[in-house]
Amino acid sequence: MGADELRGIALFDGLSDAQRDELAAAGEQVRFVPGEELFTEPRPADHWWVLLEGTVSLVRRLGHEEAVLARMDSPGQWAGGFQAWDPSGVYLATGRAASAGRMLRVPSTALRELGERWFPFGVHVIRGLVGTVRNIESVA
Repeated sequence: MGADELRGIALFDGLSDAQRDELAAAGEQVRFVPGEELFTEPRPADHWWVLLEGTVSLVRRLGHEEAVLARMDSPGQWAGGFQAWDPSGVYLATGRAASAGRMLRVPSTALRELGERWFPFGVHVIRGLVGTVRNIESVA
């Protein structure tokens, strides 16, 4: 997988082919089958997951039951990676495959490094936002 495949996904608009290649090289393609759990709440969000094809349900346990909060079914939808901006970041839901498909999985450390190199101002804003939300949560 390289720039060619990522070029068709709106999330990556604005990246050069070299940046798309670098992002693809930093991660790995993960194939999944129905019912497979890709990531689990509330574990550390140590990977950024970007849908390439297929459908993934975002499921949250509420008491003794599970509720589907959302579905990822459009290429470019993403989840996780929060540890790139917050060492305490966790997955907010469990990603469970609803069909066969593929995702790009990028370690949060690599996402942070690429972000800092490509968009230093954007990373500064994201870190500030995450810190502010974390402070509000702790006060509430």
